Amino acid sequence: MIYHLIHTFKKLDKKIVSLMKFSWLFCFVIAILATSFLISYHFYPLPILFTIGFSIVKTTLFFAVTILICGIGFDTILKEKHT
Repeated sequence: MIYHLIHTFKKLDKKIVSLMKFSWLFCFVIAILATSFLISYHFYPLPILFTIGFSIVKTTLFFAVTILICGIGFDTILKEKHT
């Protein structure tokens, strides 16, 4: 299963991979912002800081997984269209 996923990821179109990398970089920057909210909660125990930080972390993880799934799906659709 994992071998199949790695093999599929290696065969992706270069444009799709570059778009996915840019999107993952965006997710990483947003996750760092969320981490700063969670760290500030440690120093200033306001519940809203924890809620905001945790919500942003959940959103960025969901967005990162969605990028992976949509990238593989779009590449599969393009390959089936050209064959």
